[in-house]
Amino acid sequence: MIRPAIGLVLSIGVASSLTGQSPDTMQVRGLTAYRALDYERAVLFLRAALVAPGSAVWVDTSRATTLLYLGASHLFGGRADSAAAAFRGALAADPRAHLDTLIFPPRVSEAFLRARAATAYVRIRMPSDTTVPADGRVPIRIYASWPSTAQVDLINDAGEKVRRLYSGPVADSLDIDWDGRDTAEGTPRHGPTG
Repeated sequence: MIRPAIGLVLSIGVASSLTGQSPDTMQVRGLTAYRALDYERAVLFLRAALVAPGSAVWVDTSRATTLLYLGASHLFGGRADSAAAAFRGALAADPRAHLDTLIFPPRVSEAFLRARAATAYVRIRMPSDTTVPADGRVPIRIYASWPSTAQVDLINDAGEKVRRLYSGPVADSLDIDWDGRDTAEGTPRHGPTG
């Protein structure tokens, strides 16, 4: 009877120690636990990092890294479905996410590749400055987690497609340009687009 109470107190103590800590601190603690082969604690800290205040503004690569380690921790903890979900989450956060085979053993790399092959994620990156330059060329980069076919459409404020900018294969990444026109025959837009 005493042992369950002690276990409960320890669980509450660990959970309360996570409250209010930064996502970066939780990520570091999770990575440290992973490297120490303490996969249960790694899962606890890495999950906490993903929901900690401030994690919403994490760059995609930080979120993806956390999810990759979470997936590996789940895999070593015997939870293959949770590992696959974490790997898919990493790819959704950053389609360019990959595992370093010098850090992760083949078992983890194989599980990640299965998750990557099962679901393709495509992300479009445009410059943060949406001003169309005088030459009318706005660079757009398309990233894919797996070789895919992508369509890039220009959508107006009403949510209607006004122009297709690209349709075709994307192996890893692809650069395209938008000429600043609303339609193929339209006049180029110079200045802010939105």
